[in-house]
Amino acid sequence: HVVTEEEIKATAAEAEKHAFIQANMDEYMKLYFPQNANRSVTADTFICDNGGFEENFLYYKGYVSTFSLGSTNCTPNIPGWTPVNMPVTNRFEIMTAGADPLVGIQKVKFDNKSIRINNRFGHINQCRGDFGIDKLSKRFKVTADNLDFTVWYAVVLENPTGHVNQQPFFSIKCDLAPESDLCFDADILKCAQLYSNNCDYDSIDVLNWTCHRIKLPSTEIGNIATVEISMADCGAGAHFGYAYIDGFCEECTGSSLGGGVFYDQPFDGEIGIQYPRCGEDSIATVCGRYFLPTLCNDAWTLDSLKITDYPDLNIEIDTLLKTFCFDVSLDLFQDLDCLDFSAEFYFSSPTNSIPVQFSNDLNICSKLYENYQYNITVGQCHDNGTPDNISDDYYFVDLLVGNAAGETWNVTRQLLDPYPNESGLQNLYNGTGNDAIQLGPFLIQEGSWYLNLNLPYCVFNEIINPPPYCSGCDKFYGLQISNVQCRNLTTPNTWRFDLMVPGSGLYNVKIFGGGTVLSGVSYNSLQTIIVGDIETECITYEISDKNDPTCVSYFTVCPPKPCGESINCNLEVSVVKKECIDKNGDFTVTLDTLFTGSGYVCYTTDDFATTSPMPSNGVIGPFSQDITLVVFICPYANCKDCSNPACFKVIQIFQPDCESGHFGNGGLPKLSNIDDSKHAETIKVVPNPVDGNILRITSTLNQSEIEIYNISSQLIHKTRFDGSEYSWNMAHLPSGIYILKYRDKNQKSKTIKFVK
Repeated sequence: HVVTEEEIKATAAEAEKHAFIQANMDEYMKLYFPQNANRSVTADTFICDNGGFEENFLYYKGYVSTFSLGSTNCTPNIPGWTPVNMPVTNRFEIMTAGADPLVGIQKVKFDNKSIRINNRFGHINQCRGDFGIDKLSKRFKVTADNLDFTVWYAVVLENPTGHVNQQPFFSIKCDLAPESDLCFDADILKCAQLYSNNCDYDSIDVLNWTCHRIKLPSTEIGNIATVEISMADCGAGAHFGYAYIDGFCEECTGSSLGGGVFYDQPFDGEIGIQYPRCGEDSIATVCGRYFLPTLCNDAWTLDSLKITDYPDLNIEIDTLLKTFCFDVSLDLFQDLDCLDFSAEFYFSSPTNSIPVQFSNDLNICSKLYENYQYNITVGQCHDNGTPDNISDDYYFVDLLVGNAAGETWNVTRQLLDPYPNESGLQNLYNGTGNDAIQLGPFLIQEGSWYLNLNLPYCVFNEIINPPPYCSGCDKFYGLQISNVQCRNLTTPNTWRFDLMVPGSGLYNVKIFGGGTVLSGVSYNSLQTIIVGDIETECITYEISDKNDPTCVSYFTVCPPKPCGESINCNLEVSVVKKECIDKNGDFTVTLDTLFTGSGYVCYTTDDFATTSPMPSNGVIGPFSQDITLVVFICPYANCKDCSNPACFKVIQIFQPDCESGHFGNGGLPKLSNIDDSKHAETIKVVPNPVDGNILRITSTLNQSEIEIYNISSQLIHKTRFDGSEYSWNMAHLPSGIYILKYRDKNQKSKTIKFVK
C-alpha cells in the first residue's frame, strides 16, 4: 500500500487534534466539570481527600525498597525506591473493620476502611521479615485550611534483642514541614510482650491508634507538599513491623501518646475562650484540655507544657480536670491583627518517654477584644383601643446592638413570675451583626422579665420593667398582679393571686357583674385574692377608688392549670403572635403547645360547645372579638366528648387594635417568637416526648455541650459529649416539661422544650 498525501494530512490533523485535546483537558474539566476538578488524574489533591481510604488507594502512591542499617534515626541506606501498583499482598492492603489477628487492636479507626503497610508475614517467608521497607506517598496543595492537619496510625513492631540500628521502624514525613517529622523504632518503646501466631516471634511492641500532627508554615501556601509514611522491618531479614493508617485530618482527641486540644468556643467554666467583650479589661483567657498517654499502661504524667513561640506566658494547669489556662493580653498583638497559638506537651512515665505532642492551632484576633455595645429602651404603654381595660395594655422594647459585625446572636425572654409549672421562657429574635430591632408587643400585666442578649463569648442579662398602665383611672396605673398559685395545701384544685396597688387611700375590688372581693383596703398593701375552683374561664374584676366612684378600671386574671394531687397536667401553651387579617378587627392567633402523655391537643373558644384539633402549624382563627381560649388534652383525635378534661390551659385573648398597625398589616415591625421545633436542626431530642426514662439526643456538632433545666428553671444536668448521639437516664426525675439549652455551630444559644 502506498500512503497518499491525503492520508498523511489526515493522520497529521488527527494527531494535532489529539494533542490539542490533551493540552486543554485540564481547562476543559474545570470549565465543564468544576465539581470534579480536584479528582482529575492530573490534579493535585487536598490532604484530607480520601483521608480514611474509603475510596481505597485513590490519590495515594506506593513504593518499596530494601535496607540493612539506619533504623535509629530513620535514615536507612536505601538503594532506591521502586513504584508499585497497589494493592500489593502483605505490603499495601485495604483493611476493613475488625481486630488485628495477632495483637488484637482494631484495624480501622474511622468509618469502614484503613490501609495496612507491611505485615507480620514476610514478603517471601511467612514468619520472617525480608529486608523490606514500604512507603505510602500523597501529594497535596497547601492552603490556609490545611496548614495544620493530622494523621492517625497504629504500629506493631517486633523488638529483637542484640540488634544495633537494625530495628523495625516507622516514620511520617512532610517535605515542606521538616520540624513535624515523626520517627521511632521498636527499641524506643518499653512495653514489649510475647504474642504467638504459628510463628516463633520475639517480643512485640504495640502502639495503639495514635494521632500525629503536621504543621506547615504559612509561607508554603500555594505550593505542592508531599507526605511520606514509611514502615520497615528490622533490616536483617528476621523481624517484622507493620502499621495501620487511617483518618487524615481527624481531631486528635484520645491519641495513645496523649496530647491536648484548644476549643474555639465561649468559655464554659472549664474550656474555651473568655474574651473581654463584656465590658471587662483587655485580657482574654484561653483554656484547653489535655489527655495523658495510654501507651504501655504506664503511670504517665505531664512534665511540662509551653505555648509555642510564647514561652513567657504564665500557664495554670489543673491536674484534676486536666485543663490548662493562660491569659492573652491585647498588648501582645502590637501591630498584628491576629495571633496563632499552639501548645507543646511533654509527657513521661517511670519507664517511657515519648516525643513532644502538639495541640491544634488556635487563632485569636484583636478585633474580638472590642466590647460589644447595646442599648435597650422600653417603650410607652398602648391601651389597645380599650380605655378602661388594663389587661390588654401593651408596649414594645427597642434594642440596639453594636460592635457585632459578622457575629450571630439571639434574644430570649424569661418571665420573672411565670405561672406555676410553666417555664416562662421564650425565644424572641435571631440576629446577625449590628442591628436595631423592635421587640414585642408585650402585655404589661405579665410583669417584669429578663431580656437575655446571647452574643458569642458573653451573655448580657437586663431586667425589663414594663411601663405603667395607660387605661382606666390613673390611680391604678401602677397595679401589679403576681404570684398566681394553686392552693393544694388547703383546698385542692383551687387558686389565688396577689394584688398590689401603690398609692394612698382605700379601694374596692369586685367581680365584674358579681360580688365584692375586697372592700376598703389600703393602697400600698399586698392583698391575696382567693378565687375558688380552677375552671375553664378567666375572671374579670372591677377596681375602684373608695372616695372617687368615677375612678374605675378593669382587669382579667386567668387560672393556672389544674393542680390537684391526682392531676398530672404537663401541658404548656404560649401565644407566639396575634396577627390582624385586616383593619376591621379580624385576627388569627399562633400558639406553641407542648404536652406529655397520651392523647391529642384540642382547643375551644366557647365553653366546649365546639371543640377542634389543634392545627399542626398552631394557627387558629380568624376571630373578631375577645376570646377565652381553652387548650386541653383529649383521648380522642376528633376532640369530641371532652367536656370535662382533667388537663387544660386557659388564656384570655384580647382582640388586637388592628388600626394601630402594631399587629401586622403595616405599622411598626413585629417580631414573633421562635418555634424551637423548627429551628433546632443542630441538636434534636428524639423522640419528643421522651420514650420511657431514657433521654436520647442527636447532634451534628463535633462536640456538643448541653444544659437541662426543669420547669422551674433549675439546672438539673450539664454535660459535654463527642459524636452524634447521647443518652441520659431520667428515671430519677418526675414526668413533666424540661428545657434543653445549647449553642449551635454558629454559637447561637438555642433552647428546646421536651417532655418526659
